[in-house]
Amino acid sequence: MGQSVLGATAAPGVPFGPRNGVFHCEGVSAEVIALAAGTPTFVYSTAAIRDRYRRLAHALKDCPFRVHYSMKANGNRALVTLLRELGSG
Repeated sequence: MGQSVLGATAAPGVPFGPRNGVFHCEGVSAEVIALAAGTPTFVYSTAAIRDRYRRLAHALKDCPFRVHYSMKANGNRALVTLLRELGSG
């Protein structure tokens, strides 16, 4: 935190970050997203969500667990569907 996102260069495989001075999500520029979806809008990276879920599942692999997601936190249907596909309850 505290770093300028727009002044840095996105590392390969990082879902959010600048490319040639333009902010992108999974290779799509924020401008294209804004033109397609309007503003304000929320943008999620399925790649980032899948990656974080897999990391959490791997970290907990030696004990019985099930990840539960609270729709009260964010009831976005696409997000909830993705988490369910990954095994979340």
